[in-house]
Amino acid sequence: MSFRPGFATVIAAVLASQGASAADYYFCDTTRTYYPAAQTCPVPWRKVVMPTTYQPPAPPDLAAPSAPPSVGQAPRPQPTPPVPTPRDTEPTVEVNAGEALPAILSMMGSAAILRRTGQLYSLDIVVDKISSFQKIDSMQSIGLINPELNKTFFQLHTHVFLFKVASLAGAAAIESTYKNTAAEELYVNVYYRENDDFGHATHRPIYALQFTRALNDRINWSGFDDSKLPKVARSFRIDSRFEAELRDEGL
Repeated sequence: MSFRPGFATVIAAVLASQGASAADYYFCDTTRTYYPAAQTCPVPWRKVVMPTTYQPPAPPDLAAPSAPPSVGQAPRPQPTPPVPTPRDTEPTVEVNAGEALPAILSMMGSAAILRRTGQLYSLDIVVDKISSFQKIDSMQSIGLINPELNKTFFQLHTHVFLFKVASLAGAAAIESTYKNTAAEELYVNVYYRENDDFGHATHRPIYALQFTRALNDRINWSGFDDSKLPKVARSFRIDSRFEAELRDEGL
């Protein structure tokens, strides 16, 4: 299969890690972004609860912005931020994306967690760098990656290999999510895990994308080329640092 990644438009949605404590996030329904990634929102911010060890800041103004006063007029007083009520807070729950998905991703040295907050579905995929390299032979034996490429190639093109595995895992997880849940819009974040200089496991971003059920319904997954994922996704963003590593490896 091809190792040529594609690059397209922008999306950013940072999700919390599994098993962490709850924290308040503020979501803009019109732009589909969280604060502080988005600094303003044309409608009132919606408070949601996400599991995380990090407590994010609240927007400075939870109400829709007022128009600037005309010349010669006194500034209008800013509205008081509303006090969140229980109906403003929606719990985040883990959702089963398919019984077979963990085994499929394990063959690639990967894992995924699907979460739902109200009608918002978010998917975290992690490619374990060491485990995925250990799976090269088995992935080649079933045709997931080119069997003509030797391990020296992958060692010299580590990020090319990781992007390929991330694309395979992303396609499998998206297909399984839409097959097994009622998700309409899906936000996907893909990372790879490696140890830092001090031996601590670190998650580094690879790409983020947005998908919809309408797109899913157009795809024949049995004949789908995972390298087309950046092209067909509603929006796609590759991490700038990861992209620089790909370019250093000749892409």
